[in-house]
Amino acid sequence: MRKNPEYAWLFLFDGNGYVREAALNSLSTPPRSAFFFSALAWRLNDWVRAVRQAAERCSERVLHRTASDVAANAALYLLDRHLVWGRWSNESKALDRTFEREDVMADLALQIAQRSTGPLSNCLRHALRYPTMDKHLPRLASAAIQPSVRALAYRCLISGKAVWTVGFEWAWIDKVYGLRRRMPKLETREIQRTGSVADVIKAAIRDKSNIVRIVAADAVISARSQLPDAEELIARLANDKSPAVRERANYMLRHPVSGSSP
Repeated sequence: MRKNPEYAWLFLFDGNGYVREAALNSLSTPPRSAFFFSALAWRLNDWVRAVRQAAERCSERVLHRTASDVAANAALYLLDRHLVWGRWSNESKALDRTFEREDVMADLALQIAQRSTGPLSNCLRHALRYPTMDKHLPRLASAAIQPSVRALAYRCLISGKAVWTVGFEWAWIDKVYGLRRRMPKLETREIQRTGSVADVIKAAIRDKSNIVRIVAADAVISARSQLPDAEELIARLANDKSPAVRERANYMLRHPVSGSSP
């Protein structure tokens, strides 16, 4: 490694913690692939505290210079690691400072929009903790290949909120019998959006996926008193080919809001 510091990337996987620490202290160039970016992230969760500290110092030196496409490809795998890896604490902030970059979020949004396989909606949900993702939600809602991604983007734009998982907590089901369930712990923030909610709902109703149209129907139920053409939207939902969408429209027809005609 003294002769050629690039060998340090290979020694990140050494079984000896002293070697891994020395490798991290030798690195001075940013990772050139998502694989080595992820390898450095793994060392942030290393089982040896000294190695984690060395990885944090290394991340501060090199990660901010990582190419945006490299960081975005790594983010597809790493964004939910904070829920799985338990050894790190403040070390994870080194990744956050890279992922929250505008160019990284732009490349990640492009990846999420163009890919057809993988848990992309889950990736988007975790990326929502970075406000730099907000500006890409309209494009994801209209153009993402996966319906679940479009549905999540529309839900954010309609509600004006981003929700993501920050951990888990126990919730009691029955204290008498000692039954409890592990539930996700959520965090919420307001998102930056442009355009009216009515226009977003209309766009969602025109989507080809019933998953997205269900989101639109739920939004009409919640906001129909504020929608100027709610009756027209409900009539369109009532003729939808999806039974789940028609059921929501029928509910609205059976339960008109106060002041509207039955």
